[in-house]
Amino acid sequence: MQPMGDPRVCWRCDAATGEALVCPGCEAPQPLPSGVDLFGVLGLPRRLTVDPAELEERYHAAARGVHPDRYQTASERERQLSVAAIAAVNRAYRTLRDPVARGLYWLELHGAQLGARNPEVPPGLVA
Repeated sequence: MQPMGDPRVCWRCDAATGEALVCPGCEAPQPLPSGVDLFGVLGLPRRLTVDPAELEERYHAAARGVHPDRYQTASERERQLSVAAIAAVNRAYRTLRDPVARGLYWLELHGAQLGARNPEVPPGLVA
């Protein structure tokens, strides 16, 4: 395991991967970065508002890169990483494209929740 602050490297070829889901060098799927949120999965800034066209573009690019069909004949590790990554990509897309789900997720990221015990809408959400 890498110490905090160290750049991520590919498990297969040792190339720098940054936050990429797929190694830019050998195209191996990578483990999800530690602590990544749904915005990070798609490489989007953590903001309440999302450009739908950018979301769509990022989703399709990420899905193409990690889709299990690309790794049918790959090693067991690559297939498992691919399945985990596509599940995260799909969850991120489903959540972030829906304004209500995105708002609830955004609140969760900021330690707040709407519900029966907390009907107050935070000011940042309505601004």
